[in-house]
Amino acid sequence: MTPLSFTVEASERVILIFDSHANWTGFAVSNKKNGYNTFDLQNHWSTYWVPNNQGNFNIFTPYGKWIGLVIK
Repeated sequence: MTPLSFTVEASERVILIFDSHANWTGFAVSNKKNGYNTFDLQNHWSTYWVPNNQGNFNIFTPYGKWIGLVIK
């Protein structure tokens, strides 16, 4: 399984998101509920991450559609 992107912790509440070619594509901000709201570089809300019981995150669109998984 090849990762589509990777993350780097920037601070206690912010994660930077990069594509598989190390291009910066967005950032995630902690929503204080153990999840993250993600934004593209134009500050548009793109997804939110909800923790699951395996220690990973399910990814949803702002409209609630499940689109993927973040594996820690």
